[in-house]
Amino acid sequence: MIDVRPDIRKNALFKDLSNEDFEFMMTFLEGHIKSFEKEDIIIDYFRLVEYAGIVLQGQVKGVMLNENGNEYSLNLYYPGDIFATSYSLLKDESSLVQFRSIQQSQILFVKLSNLLKEDATPIINQFKSSLLKVVAANNTNQNKRMQVLAQKSIRDKISIYLYSMKESSSKIILPLNRQALADYLNVDRCALSRELSNLKKEGYIDYHKNEIDILNEDLLDI
Repeated sequence: MIDVRPDIRKNALFKDLSNEDFEFMMTFLEGHIKSFEKEDIIIDYFRLVEYAGIVLQGQVKGVMLNENGNEYSLNLYYPGDIFATSYSLLKDESSLVQFRSIQQSQILFVKLSNLLKEDATPIINQFKSSLLKVVAANNTNQNKRMQVLAQKSIRDKISIYLYSMKESSSKIILPLNRQALADYLNVDRCALSRELSNLKKEGYIDYHKNEIDILNEDLLDI
């Protein structure tokens, strides 16, 4: 039996379930938790994937190979995020993505393909509804990432990213540290720091740690 911990129960997939229903779904989905050290491979290239992973602690990176055999960062996953969803549902599809832990991480694995072979109960239907919402949100975030990666210059990548993060205030609190942001933008960390410094000197932004203040909206005119 999986301990009903707050970091699991806060996840969008489980937050509306009672403790009893949560335990039922964990048994039904063959849920289990594994720990990984930094740089451990969680799911390797070209492997069949039985289980989707939900990050409980740490951070996971998904990487792919380009036509030259070089790796590039596809996505980053933080506590609460789910990865390998599609592969776990399509049991005969080998993964084109390698998922690895980029710091000590704890992952809850769930066998989502079990949802496809069972007569639906109200609890299972509720979980399916939550899963669809999570998958839709993940796809939206992935589309935003693709828009960022499509930009040629580091400045344009920064601009697109800040535009996606901006709400009503000119102040943006980044959820990523500098290295994680460089990974997300798929750029070198030193080059990112240099471009941020240039934007500050040119009066477009001011920043301190992970807080960025947009001083000139022309930066976001995309």
